[in-house]
Amino acid sequence: MDQVALPENELAYLGMGTVVLIWAVTWPMGRVVAQELPPFSAAFIRFTFAFPVLFLILKIRQEPTKIDQKYRMKIIGLGLLQVPLYNFFYLFGLSMTSASDAVLIIATMPTLTAIMSALLYRDERLTVQRVLGLGIALAGISIVFLLSPNTDVQNRILGDLIIFLAAFTWATFTALSRPLYKEIKSLTFNAWTSFYGWLALGFLALLEQPWNIRPSKTAFAILFYLGVFAAALANTIYSFSIKRIGPSKTAIFVNLVPVLGILSSILWIGEKFSIWYLVSFVIIILGIRIVTKS
Repeated sequence: MDQVALPENELAYLGMGTVVLIWAVTWPMGRVVAQELPPFSAAFIRFTFAFPVLFLILKIRQEPTKIDQKYRMKIIGLGLLQVPLYNFFYLFGLSMTSASDAVLIIATMPTLTAIMSALLYRDERLTVQRVLGLGIALAGISIVFLLSPNTDVQNRILGDLIIFLAAFTWATFTALSRPLYKEIKSLTFNAWTSFYGWLALGFLALLEQPWNIRPSKTAFAILFYLGVFAAALANTIYSFSIKRIGPSKTAIFVNLVPVLGILSSILWIGEKFSIWYLVSFVIIILGIRIVTKS
């Protein structure tokens, strides 16, 4: 019996559905790891799994693995921003606050990216509408800060602030990467930023005396998942999908991550739900739509 191949657009939709599920559970997973391991050491283990898979994907897809020397220093700088700094804020923040708080706060990244792009590039404008959208998204975050039901954590307000720094770091990385994405294929770019970021993590992890760290089997398995599935495979599928169905349709899928992230945090690590989370989500999405449509 002949096999029926799915059209590429349908594959893209199926792929984005998979990506949403992969990314959603990274928040309760990150919370579990962050309570057991220091951030640089955990991130180093994560990207020890991630970057070889990214280069393997390049090989399988027969995409270029080399980069022009004139771009190397920029890629190194962006790799330091994306991997050590973002992962430090991501894991350190999750050690102090709830995964449900974190996944809602990180949802503001598209808004922050649009604002950063408007500040950096002449073809982007910092309009009143974009500033209004940012203000609305920040109002959504303030609800999380003030009315989160998950108060039995180490330092919720500080943790929420650190997660916001993670969102700001990723937005800055995304905006600064725009010129290079025009010169370098996205998968090649991601592989090299991951590699250089991993090298930096190796040095930074020494500050945490990793020889005294004994990760549990659960933490080690989670870091394997975060590296291979969340960092390598999901980003590859996302890159494929955004080319096939466009940024607007992929954004619809990505907007589901906070909802499923909160649900998985409730089911897996027993976090509490509040109607204020839903209110915050709706307000943040409204802010994103105003910024991205302006």
